Amino acid sequence: YTIDDPEDLMTFEPLVAWFRCKGVAQRDAFTFSLVNVNIEPSFADAERAALPALIDAIERDGRHEDDWIMLGDFAGGNAQLSMLDANRVRFALSDIPTDVAGTHMLDTLIFSPRATTEFTGRAGAFDFLRKYNLSMERALEVSEHMPIWAEFSCVEGAQPGRIAPLLQ
Repeated sequence: YTIDDPEDLMTFEPLVAWFRCKGVAQRDAFTFSLVNVNIEPSFADAERAALPALIDAIERDGRHEDDWIMLGDFAGGNAQLSMLDANRVRFALSDIPTDVAGTHMLDTLIFSPRATTEFTGRAGAFDFLRKYNLSMERALEVSEHMPIWAEFSCVEGAQPGRIAPLLQ
């Protein structure tokens, strides 16, 4: 579903999808809501200011799913997302370049640190420009963004002690 945005606070309406991991018994499988965000750079401050309300809407969507993962183009890094309460949001990526030029953080992945204990602590950006030895021109034909990733256990609640410690 898309988030109801009657005040048109976001240029691109966030898309929410629900997932359950395969490979383990259904009752043990990690389930989560995945939220795709695309912040319009020319309205970045206003759209990022709407993110706490967006998180509230996802947490109250009636599905009773406590695990949510939000990812996409936030048009900036952790410093630009300071309106997000550190007790409510954990960043899987920390101020690393996610553009193919390797100069800016545009994309990130965040989740609830209280609920989403399945995070293993592994995350990054796939630098396809260097991996495949592409020219900048060729890489930009694919995207100006490097794909970002994070690893989560497929078992709901994960194993005690499995989550990586929060880096200071």
